[in-house]
Amino acid sequence: MLKAPHKALGFALIFLTRIPLPFEIEHQESLPVRASVFFPLVGLILGILLVILDYIFRLLLPLPVAAALLLISYIYLTGGLHLDGLLDTMDGLFSGCSGEEMQRIMKDSVNGSFANITAVLYLLLKFTIFWQLAGYWRLPGMIFFPVLSRFLMVIAMYRSPVAEGSSLARSFGDDYPRIYLMLAAVVPLLVASLLWLAALLPRYIFFLQFITGMLVLFLISRVIISRLGGLTGDVYGMINEVTEVVILLILILFQG
Repeated sequence: MLKAPHKALGFALIFLTRIPLPFEIEHQESLPVRASVFFPLVGLILGILLVILDYIFRLLLPLPVAAALLLISYIYLTGGLHLDGLLDTMDGLFSGCSGEEMQRIMKDSVNGSFANITAVLYLLLKFTIFWQLAGYWRLPGMIFFPVLSRFLMVIAMYRSPVAEGSSLARSFGDDYPRIYLMLAAVVPLLVASLLWLAALLPRYIFFLQFITGMLVLFLISRVIISRLGGLTGDVYGMINEVTEVVILLILILFQG
């Protein structure tokens, strides 16, 4: 099973968020892949924090301002990790290059024009979603979208090869254990079940979110693998960001 789960959870929190821990985690070679089991749990922690912040902001401020502050808070809590992956990947994809040159562009710390354009459009879209997502589904939607998007990252680690020269993706290994995928699925299944049993979200919404997220994951993976031969850490971040928006858009489309 999972060795030293508290260390793996601590590493997952340090890696995916800026939430401070009262103790240090000694890095081990197998720690990143073990920590990925807890990615959906970290998503749940983020979702709960978002709900608390959202309630405070909307209680005190007009909805547009509250939505903007919620987005800023979310970026701060995650350290912009996945957003940076999205922007780097867009620079690489639209460079017209492939292979090593594309990876070199993605690793460049200076954002290009495509990254800047993507940042503006993506953040505008996410701000609008945070603003317009209303009514009965807002609370469960805010809790669940970070959980499912991070589980989809774990699926990407399991089913897709790693690009040559990607140090971050390679730390998760080419041979991702199936048992880790199964363990990572526990939190999203449990959260979805509890939200459904509490009549906060209908089953068809979870189904649509998962199926649409998997379709997005498949399309992104197929495009990147055709160019690089495998995924990178930046692509994992892109998968998280794009699937977050897709999951939230499902709620917008069906909220009535």
